[in-house]
Amino acid sequence: MTAAFFNFSPQEMMFYLSRRVREVETQEKNIHGLVLNKTRRTFHVTFPISGLNIVKTVALQGAELFPADPASEDERKITELKSRDSIWSEKGRLKFEVEATYFDEAAQEARRKATVFLDWLSYSLKLSLLGFRISGQVIFVPWVRDRSLALLAFGDQAYVKDTSEPKLKACVVDFRTIKITPTAELADSDWEFYGKLRAEIEASGNGHGELPNLLSTIHWLRRSRESIDARDKLADLWIALEFLVASQTPPPICRAEFLKALSEVIKSAGEILQLDNSKQLVDKFRNAVTMPTLRDKFDEYVKRFDVQIEKAEYAAVWDRLRDARNALEHGRGGEIDQSDLEIMEQMITKMVWVAANHSGIAVPS
Repeated sequence: MTAAFFNFSPQEMMFYLSRRVREVETQEKNIHGLVLNKTRRTFHVTFPISGLNIVKTVALQGAELFPADPASEDERKITELKSRDSIWSEKGRLKFEVEATYFDEAAQEARRKATVFLDWLSYSLKLSLLGFRISGQVIFVPWVRDRSLALLAFGDQAYVKDTSEPKLKACVVDFRTIKITPTAELADSDWEFYGKLRAEIEASGNGHGELPNLLSTIHWLRRSRESIDARDKLADLWIALEFLVASQTPPPICRAEFLKALSEVIKSAGEILQLDNSKQLVDKFRNAVTMPTLRDKFDEYVKRFDVQIEKAEYAAVWDRLRDARNALEHGRGGEIDQSDLEIMEQMITKMVWVAANHSGIAVPS
């Protein structure tokens, strides 16, 4: 439920509260005396952010990060609105400028942007350990151990301000998220590196259809790092791997004419044996031959990008963790080795780096 309003009429407050109730579909007609500004306008949406020590204003990837200033009008208004989100007490702020018609619409759009931004920054903090140029040269990215303990999050509320009206109108909107406390330190060179790498990945992915898969991989990697239960971590890592190799098209096992001939043999054998499901048998055979498995796509990815996969990585992922994942999918028990999960996480990280560099992205030294 929306927490508080400033400079809203009672009718407009009721309108926004009713928008949170699905059963109320015609809010405007139900609220007497309601007058709304329905033009599409600019909103500034601010989230409290924890896990990151922000000491100066930084503009990065469409977001603005800055330290909270208790003397500013916005901070005074946040306090006045009596926000219940404890993360507002943190010093960091994350702000987006969005175009929208309604306050809650602006909050939702900004939250989507904040989630994508935090996915990327969290990935950069934790997984930028080393990279590979297409030539095979290893590049070590500046990283410190303390960063592996930092968990970035934005608060479960957003401060939404309409910048198009001369008189301040703002509200605080509630969300639901996880609160954490550790804090990371970032140098100027880190901000430059993370921003440039993200921009170049986006530029290299335009028109090729692989960028959404790459960013989805990063998203599920982030989820896996935040998972406490080994089963959740394995499921998240497996989804990340599926997104990463989804666009690969391995060569067919056999040519079309051979596939047709083999299908006829199976069909004839089914008729000789008087099987009732001969056609279904042929269909399953053709699907098995023509539809590549995840392992086929993985092998094609490794071959295409010349990724160096160690025997220990193959064994951890395709022997032990694949069996554990199948057992998990079918509701069977079984142990999941934490060290195998760490191997799989680092392997997927390496694959992301290789693909990014293969696309022509210049990783700063």
